[in-house]
Amino acid sequence: MHQTFSSPSCPLFYRKPHFSKTLIRFSATPSSPVPTPSSHSSSPFSSLFSKNKTEHSNTNDSRRKKKTRIQMTQFSDSSSLALQPKTPDSNPNSPSKRIAAPPGVSPPPLTPNLTPNSMSRRKKSKWFRTHEPSLVTARACSLLFPMLGRAGMGDDLMVLLRNLPKTRQFRDVRIYNSAISGLSSCGRYDDAWKVYDEMETNNIRPDHVTCSIMITVMRKDGHSAKDAWEFFQRMNRKGVKWSLEVLGALIKSFCDEGLKNEALIIQSEMEKKGISSNAIVYNTLMDAYSKSNRVEEAEGLFGEMKAKGVMPTSATYNILMDAYSRRMQPEIIENLLLEMQDMGLEPNVKSYTCLISAYGRQKKMSDMAADAFLRMKKVGIKPTSHSYTALIHAYSVGGWHEKAYTAFENMKREGIKPSIETYTALLDAFRRAGDTQTLMKIWKLMLSDKIEGTRVTFNILLDGFAKQGHYMEARDVIFEFGKIGFQPTVMTYNMLMNAYARGGQHSRLPQLLKEMTSLNLKPDSITYSTMIYAYVRVRDFKRAFFYHKQMVKSGQVPDPQSYQKLRSILDVKAATKNRKDRSAILGIVNSNMGLLKPKKGKKDEFWKNKKGQRRIQSFAHDG
Repeated sequence: MHQTFSSPSCPLFYRKPHFSKTLIRFSATPSSPVPTPSSHSSSPFSSLFSKNKTEHSNTNDSRRKKKTRIQMTQFSDSSSLALQPKTPDSNPNSPSKRIAAPPGVSPPPLTPNLTPNSMSRRKKSKWFRTHEPSLVTARACSLLFPMLGRAGMGDDLMVLLRNLPKTRQFRDVRIYNSAISGLSSCGRYDDAWKVYDEMETNNIRPDHVTCSIMITVMRKDGHSAKDAWEFFQRMNRKGVKWSLEVLGALIKSFCDEGLKNEALIIQSEMEKKGISSNAIVYNTLMDAYSKSNRVEEAEGLFGEMKAKGVMPTSATYNILMDAYSRRMQPEIIENLLLEMQDMGLEPNVKSYTCLISAYGRQKKMSDMAADAFLRMKKVGIKPTSHSYTALIHAYSVGGWHEKAYTAFENMKREGIKPSIETYTALLDAFRRAGDTQTLMKIWKLMLSDKIEGTRVTFNILLDGFAKQGHYMEARDVIFEFGKIGFQPTVMTYNMLMNAYARGGQHSRLPQLLKEMTSLNLKPDSITYSTMIYAYVRVRDFKRAFFYHKQMVKSGQVPDPQSYQKLRSILDVKAATKNRKDRSAILGIVNSNMGLLKPKKGKKDEFWKNKKGQRRIQSFAHDG
């Protein structure tokens, strides 16, 4: 009898000592004959043992067929994927069972109603079932299902699960947990719920792992934290014990909804039950507080974490660095990097990206951001798309749009695919520089890479064209982004009005205002201010004062500083206009009343002498 053993590197597969090649290629079947060495074939003892060898081979074949028949009976199922033993009698497409077609009529297909995918799955299922010894074990399924889910093979996972034997060995909660976890990994949340319902139908009692996986499925599927809490209470009534995994998943659900105080209450209740928080729980809480710009609370949790002896991880420090990066405090990030290295933790690419971003958010520190980027490459850390995006944004804020484009080209040369955030940062650099030609070039490059923009990308492009008075290009941007579902907003029309005003098309502004009304968009203070400045620029004070009156009447007054600037401009124009109007009215009244002074005649060429003679006469008279 041949001895079988499992490979230590992969517990899913078994092999025979003589089938090392078939293990690698997976092309030989269990019934394949073992090749006989050529040296034995020429031996004098070969004829002596040939009869015994034939009898032994026939005995093994009969045993193997019997064992295969038993396994195939266990795997029989009503689905189209359930296979029968491969014998001539049971095969409907075999020559013995095939009916000859009448003359002139094409014969029926050999495998009717089967798609290529289903045929492929039949082959896979057949290989699993006919393999000896059987590969279908509870441990194999527990390892295989999560891998299939991560590979996006949810259909194959469901096929294998549906065709498992109905024996007690396969009614194990660990198999169902693995299946639910795999389906969750590939986004098949509805199928995950079906598998959970099947557990309850088959009276398989869920455990704490089931509870934690299902809470994660609920969070990814868009269920609220309240739903997750109700599910957790229902599992408690079924006798599922509290565990770190369950409460960690529950805390994550509450933190994602911004319910940080409730998450802290769950953590305190967890510790009252004797379940200590680990680094993952603390990281979840710290991340929730830091994203809410409550860095002090995150620092408090960091101190509590170290006081309780929980070792911080690289993710812990990265959460704090990201919080201080948004606060534009690179000095604190530098200190955290040193502290991180003192604890034996190596900074990763995310750590340096936070430092680059912290420097890059400040206008006069773009060179420091570039220095941090070079430090990262010097220690052997390969930059990512986020790292290059932070560097390009730093160059954009600093006004170095040429360096931003150079960084973009270096990024593509290194084989790093630009993201939509990268394109948005690059577009912003040339928007600030007022280079509309390069702005259009980058936008076309983004469209050729089939990268859809966001609302921020839309506004940056529109503002870039608007400030240069390119109203036709601004209209094109609105049209293209309308195709992917970005409808115009009040901000969109404000920038479009600015484009028409700077392009000398101030006469189109009232029409744009009517378009806003037809789209149920209410003009705000920026809308009216844009129109007022546009008419002041072309010295149409009548319309400027009219829209100022409309702005005050609708209650859309800007902030005090902006309004004071607007009022000072209008007051100067009003004073000039009133002064001219006052002099004109007085002239009309005096003319009608006969109070006008006679106009002085034209001075002759001797007026200077007359003036001198008059002065001499006055002196003589005084003398």
